[in-house]
Amino acid sequence: MDRIVAEHLRRLVPPGSANYYAIRFSPRNGREQIGLLFAWREELLRIARECSDAGVAQARLEWWRSETANACRGHARHPLAQALIPLVSDEKLPLALFDQMATAMKRQLAGTPSSDWAELQQHARQLDGSFCELLARSLQTPEDKIESARQIGAYCWLVGTIHNLGWELRQGRYLLAHEPLQQYKLTPDKLLLQKYAQETAAFIDEALETAEQWRQSTTQHLERHPLPALRPGLNLYALAHRHQRLLAQEGAKILQRRPELSPLEILWHTVIAGWLRF
Repeated sequence: MDRIVAEHLRRLVPPGSANYYAIRFSPRNGREQIGLLFAWREELLRIARECSDAGVAQARLEWWRSETANACRGHARHPLAQALIPLVSDEKLPLALFDQMATAMKRQLAGTPSSDWAELQQHARQLDGSFCELLARSLQTPEDKIESARQIGAYCWLVGTIHNLGWELRQGRYLLAHEPLQQYKLTPDKLLLQKYAQETAAFIDEALETAEQWRQSTTQHLERHPLPALRPGLNLYALAHRHQRLLAQEGAKILQRRPELSPLEILWHTVIAGWLRF
């Protein structure tokens, strides 16, 4: 791997992070390309974290979308996009999947709401579902197993979004479904107010129950001994499942303090992802 790309990757995926171990415990022959895909996704996520100006955020997103298209044509400028050229120029990884992720991220940045859990699931499949499909395709996963990868990604996205709910609200963004919120006579701005604590707790319980339904639907489609090519997604699944249990223990308190896994816990749960049986 080029030195500049390797340094960029270390900044985006630092040692000890969840993404670092998700890569580290993936099949050895695919770790470099998997690392590049994690770095590309991290560039999209950085936009939401770092850009308070909506116009700047959209411009950065479109720049990355354009750079990925340039990589498919073999003449990208950014070192990371250049490193992706061997993966995308021969359509081993379809540009459409990168585009789907960028489109879903654009929707998030714009704060475009999903009406219900079903619509939210489509959004989750488009964003992290597409990402897990890219991971799976990079390891030449058979076509009949690709759907499992997309379901894993959607489930992980929902758990991560519930986990970050309080932080996103303080940034002025609400990324979950609106109709379930309205059933509790809540609006996004009310979720952080103590006077609505009971309704908020009930809503978070429903969101976590929805995550559990998505998880069970995901595992029903997995073989008892999943293919090694699904290991990157299963690493993320194992971490999301542990986070889901932590969130259930904390309830509405997650809006004030996000429960985090220690580096040792992250290491352990990515190790045991290789032992998962369904």
